[in-house]
Parts: sequence; structure tokens; C-alpha cells
Amino acid sequence: GRRTYYYIIEPHLAKIMVCIEERFVTKY
Repeated sequence: GRRTYYYIIEPHLAKIMVCIEERFVTKY
């Protein structure tokens, strides 16, 4: 879905998004 789209368009942004998602998952 969105993740593959980010990986194709903006790899750096995808890495940041993954880090943010991981943080949210760890928090909640």
C-alpha cells in the first residue's frame, strides 16, 4: 500500500516513516 509507494518515491522518507511507526507501536 502506502509503504511500497514511499519506498519507490522517497526511500529516505520511508525510513523516517518506519521509525515513527515503530515508536508509536512501542508507545501504545
